[in-house]
Amino acid sequence: MADCDAGVVMKNMYLDTVPHFVLCSILKWAGSSQFSIFPPEQVSTEVFAQLFGGSVFRSAAVELLVSQQEWSQLVTTRGFTRVRPYVIRLGNTSFALRMAFETTDAKDKNHVPKQLARMEFIKVMVDPKTLTTPVPIANPADLRRLCQPDAVPEVKAPKTFMGPKPSNAFVWKAVVRQSDCDALQHVNNAVYGQLVEDARAEAALAGALPESLAKASSQSGFIKAAIVEYLGQPHRGEHLNIAVWYDEDEHKINFEFEVEETQQVACKVSMVCGDHPVVAGGPFVGSSMARPAKL
Repeated sequence: MADCDAGVVMKNMYLDTVPHFVLCSILKWAGSSQFSIFPPEQVSTEVFAQLFGGSVFRSAAVELLVSQQEWSQLVTTRGFTRVRPYVIRLGNTSFALRMAFETTDAKDKNHVPKQLARMEFIKVMVDPKTLTTPVPIANPADLRRLCQPDAVPEVKAPKTFMGPKPSNAFVWKAVVRQSDCDALQHVNNAVYGQLVEDARAEAALAGALPESLAKASSQSGFIKAAIVEYLGQPHRGEHLNIAVWYDEDEHKINFEFEVEETQQVACKVSMVCGDHPVVAGGPFVGSSMARPAKL
């Protein structure tokens, strides 16, 4: 079993301190640290090849454990973020990881870490030629040995995804840039964290969101929890119609990304902000995605 308690330490960048980059920063840190859990001496070459060249994000659930003011202060003054990733579930073609994010000072061993956030996500093994067709995990025993389902507490994120998009939802248009894409040549999972904040800002300017939710830099607008469902793979040059609307009953800002050329929904995001309560459930309750069986 891999020992991930030490985690992966990463230097915080300036943009990581900015409130409207919070979701993007967490998704970026997750993507950068996820493979540290798979030591080459414990994982077969086949599984490693799948992980690096044929696995895609299916969902992500994020819970913030600090306020807007604490985030800016801690990420700025501590200088480093430690990510501790663990495999928690395993399916036939997919697996789930849960991560703890904490600030630390790599130069001061006496600094007590401060918990920033928790995250849970599902990755699916896919055919590297299509990047859409699920394929079985090459050697599931490798990942089963790494499972630590109770290493990090359950993530509290919106329990269900949004309902149908209302006909009067605000729509902001964007074009996928080359710099939005990763090595698989589709929009990187962390980029959606940037795009939702761009769309939120434009929706707020158009009066489509309550004033209290207009800015991530206010405590009432600071993200508390989010759930992301990755449904497609937009590519460079494609146009995105990003719908934004507020669900008053569940206190959620909802985002739906549609690729204009194909009219296919590529991503859905639900975000709870401020001090509204969040029901524990993570990305597996009430969603359309398959759930890896718990070991």
